Amino acid sequence: DFLERTGYRLPTEGEWEYVCRAGSVSSRPYGRSEGRLGSYGWFVGNSVRTMHPVGRLKPNDLGLFDILGNAFEWVNDPFTGPYEPAEGGNPLRDAVMDAPFSDQYPRLLRGGAFGIQPGVVRSAIRNWDQPSNRVDDYGFRPARTYP
Repeated sequence: DFLERTGYRLPTEGEWEYVCRAGSVSSRPYGRSEGRLGSYGWFVGNSVRTMHPVGRLKPNDLGLFDILGNAFEWVNDPFTGPYEPAEGGNPLRDAVMDAPFSDQYPRLLRGGAFGIQPGVVRSAIRNWDQPSNRVDDYGFRPARTYP
């Protein structure tokens, strides 16, 4: 019932992708162009392979900074494999799984990071790792449930 509880939590994968895309249907919130990525996110081409303070580049249309690049962001969903096709072109619903945070259930990471090639830094990119793994390009963006 974590989606009904008030307070801070990790976003679901669907929530993360929704706020990343900010209403767009392209691979990035501002469009498809890799050439504009350096204005919105830190990646191997502009980061000098180091993380940067948030807010130095342009935000997406929902006002979120660094939603792509800089750091892969943990989401609540465990990695269960590739997306399954949706029926009739409808969007997939979040398959919220009540899985404890343990290395038995790898978790998803979204958004790309400062050392990643531009073709991979896009809204649909999915990565995964064990929750106990600590890497210098992993981070999180809290979500909040309101009553």
